[in-house]
Amino acid sequence: MGSCTFEVGSCGWAVTGSRYWRRGTSTPSSSTGAARAADGTWFYFLETSSPSRAGTVSYLVSPALASVRSVSFKYHMHGKSMGTLSVEACLTNCVSSSAKWRLLWTKRGQQQPYQSSTWRLSGAVALPAGTKRMRFRGLAGSPSTSDMSIDTIAFQARARYCAVTIQAFGTKAAAEIYCARNSPANNGKCTGVYDEKCDSKGVFYACADKGAFPESSENSCVYTGTLPVLPVIADCCARPTCAAC
Repeated sequence: MGSCTFEVGSCGWAVTGSRYWRRGTSTPSSSTGAARAADGTWFYFLETSSPSRAGTVSYLVSPALASVRSVSFKYHMHGKSMGTLSVEACLTNCVSSSAKWRLLWTKRGQQQPYQSSTWRLSGAVALPAGTKRMRFRGLAGSPSTSDMSIDTIAFQARARYCAVTIQAFGTKAAAEIYCARNSPANNGKCTGVYDEKCDSKGVFYACADKGAFPESSENSCVYTGTLPVLPVIADCCARPTCAAC
């Protein structure tokens, strides 16, 4: 889903919990928060003035995610009673009140000495495979002096496997040439060339001649992980033996 600096809206991010996350160009308090956005003009901050109180939890929840590998963002945490900022991920039933969220990253207490201090970059925070949504969890410290801020959220896509079939190209050499020319997600490098088959129920199996899939069992030659992006999967399923696909 790319990146967002909140210049033209929320980018689909939703405020839940105690709902004290605010989109703005500055924080209203003079002794906490960021003086300006990290990039552009707008950012999100946790408003901790009354009626917020110490221990109040608010969430800034992402839109639905698919095939994301990691997230990075800029944060600002100036305030003598700064609370805790955390990143959490959810894999299933993420809009349910009973959803389970996994803690991935956290910072506690003041991180910047001044409102005008430079924003910090989180670095790449790895997201579990299958992450459907992520959220920022803002735990307020003492009222009025724990306005934490978020800006410039960027997602990195999970790399697609470059996997092609020998059968579709006739020879291994031809398959490797195609793979090398059509794998921008792997910087032009071929992850592997595979033989393949479909079972009677239409389940796709991939057999690695180089063992490039860590989820594959070379003994049974069965791919057990998430189905990779295969440009010739239609060819597999068009064959008589794969009619069930």
